[in-house]
Amino acid sequence: MVYGTSFWVVWRYFIQKMPVLNVKALLSLPVKENTIVHYALGKRFFLFNISNAFFFVPFSLVLVNNGYPTAQVLSWHLAIIAIVFCTNYINILINDRNDVFYTVATVLILFAGLQYYDIFDITQHMGPVFDTFTIVPFTP
Repeated sequence: MVYGTSFWVVWRYFIQKMPVLNVKALLSLPVKENTIVHYALGKRFFLFNISNAFFFVPFSLVLVNNGYPTAQVLSWHLAIIAIVFCTNYINILINDRNDVFYTVATVLILFAGLQYYDIFDITQHMGPVFDTFTIVPFTP
């Protein structure tokens, strides 16, 4: 999951282009700043956020049909969707900031190298974090 999430961030960095939005023109209107922020974030909603549902919804249905507890599958599904949306907004933060992108890329390459040479395995430490999505199911 760590490398998958990292891949999504890097992939979005290269694929997803940020729309240009002139906020200064909107600030002179009698509209709340919260509304402008929500509008700007809504403009950055990307098709790839929805396209992941084409994979994860059928996968979740297969899990439920194979006897997995519905609450745990729903919790897992919502966590994956949250991760997808987080990668979208992380991309907004690192877009047009090459220093942040190169720092994140360097850290990810460092972790991959440390795991490859059996020095430090980040997946063993992050696995329990992702397992929490199914151990403690989301219950409304």
